Amino acid sequence: MKKNLIVTGAAGGIGSEIASHASKKGYRVGLLDQNNEKLKEVESKIENSISLPADITKEESVKQALDLFGETPDALVNCAGIVRFGSLLEQQVKDFKDVINVNLLGCFVVRCSVARLMKEKRSGNIINISSISGGKHPAIHSGAYAASKAGVVMLSEQMSLEWGKEGIRVNAI
Repeated sequence: MKKNLIVTGAAGGIGSEIASHASKKGYRVGLLDQNNEKLKEVESKIENSISLPADITKEESVKQALDLFGETPDALVNCAGIVRFGSLLEQQVKDFKDVINVNLLGCFVVRCSVARLMKEKRSGNIINISSISGGKHPAIHSGAYAASKAGVVMLSEQMSLEWGKEGIRVNAI
C-alpha cells in the first residue's frame, strides 16, 4: 500500500530534498508551497509528486490544496519558513509579522488541517522543522526567526499531548 506525504516549503531546498527522498522510498508526495512556478519545476524532477500551490497562512487555501491531493496524508513534514535579517531595532513590524505568520501561524494552519484528516484514520505522523535558533541559540540580526521557531517547538509539544491519543505523532526537529 502506497503511503502519502505532504511537504510544505517543497519549492525550497530542505523541502524539495525531503520530498525527493520520500518519493524514492515509495511515497506519493504532495508538494505544498506558494511559489507555483518553482513548485512545477520541483514536481517535474520528483516522480510520483503533485504540486499543491497554497498560502499556508490561509485555511481555505490549504483546504483546497489538500482536496487537490485527494487522499489523507500518512505523514506531514512542515518545512516552510522564512527569515528577515536585520537588528530588532531596525526590523519593520511587517517583516516581524511575515516571519511569525509563515513560520508559526502557517505551521499551525497546515498541521490542524492535516490532523483533522488523520484523526479520521486514527493514524499519522507530523514532523515540524524547527531550528537550533528556536531552542537554544538565537542568532544576532535574525529578527523574529528564533521566536517563531521556539513557538514551533512548543506548539509541537502541545499538539503531541493533545493528538497522541488520536494516533497522531507530532515531533519537532
